[in-house]
Amino acid sequence: MLKSCEAFFVYTHLNIVNLIPFTKRFESSENLVDLLESRGLQICDRNKAIQYLDNIGYYRLSAYMYPFLKMPKTAHLYKKGSSFKSMEQAKCHSASNSH
Repeated sequence: MLKSCEAFFVYTHLNIVNLIPFTKRFESSENLVDLLESRGLQICDRNKAIQYLDNIGYYRLSAYMYPFLKMPKTAHLYKKGSSFKSMEQAKCHSASNSH
């Protein structure tokens, strides 16, 4: 009988040909700031936002951006008054509550 980690290894390697191709390309932090602004997020200090994305990463930060999105969330447009600073504060608040 296979252990769970062995079964996972066999399953993932047997199904490697069935993977969905990754189609998103790398975007620089500068381009991501442009994208966020184009979607309605207010960014007062562009250089600070770029540095923040360089250090934290867009993917990690995206969970904190989610509450600021308009409905439907799949449109990726931000609610009026949403700012990078408020999203940054939400992340800091969450981090301070986890300790």
